[in-house]
Amino acid sequence: GMVSLNAVKTASLEATRILKGAAIAGRIEICGVSCFVLSREPFPALASALRRFHRQQEREDARLGTIHEKLSSNPSSANVRGFQSRNVIFHLTGGGFFAHTIAGEMPFLLDWSAATNAVVIIPEYALLPHHKFPDAIQEVERIYRSLRFGHAVSLLGFRPDKIIVTGESVGGNLASALCVSLIMSYEKIIVKN
Repeated sequence: GMVSLNAVKTASLEATRILKGAAIAGRIEICGVSCFVLSREPFPALASALRRFHRQQEREDARLGTIHEKLSSNPSSANVRGFQSRNVIFHLTGGGFFAHTIAGEMPFLLDWSAATNAVVIIPEYALLPHHKFPDAIQEVERIYRSLRFGHAVSLLGFRPDKIIVTGESVGGNLASALCVSLIMSYEKIIVKN
């Protein structure tokens, strides 16, 4: 539908920046998934990371991929020391697995960011009919783990501290599935030891 068109999402991002006073409203790719990033408060480290990511994307689009800035996503190279920490609201949008309803959710997400001084990260998880179950759950879990265990630190320019998982409609379903999956993974570790 219309709400899933990139132009509509980009316009919503700009409207949010202007109307709601977002200090940061951009997109970045985490674990191969495009994610919206919002912050009501200025956060220079994140703003710099977003600029670095976009410069790299422009180089790749221009086929100048030989000039690489360090954007490590390798788990073994995750060094979180020296990075500022910030709480994260990891929000999963509604849309019935057919669309992302980000345009209607950005205003209240920015209010949450202002109230908690947290960065909001909103993944554009896999949608039907081009993807099937459990692709969306797997993508969301990969992103969460990347945030939780420090793999996305150099990409984002900060170390996530507490991560609040939220979801709207189908996103609530995904948020619950993520939590259950994490609990089941934790229990497997406990049982093995």
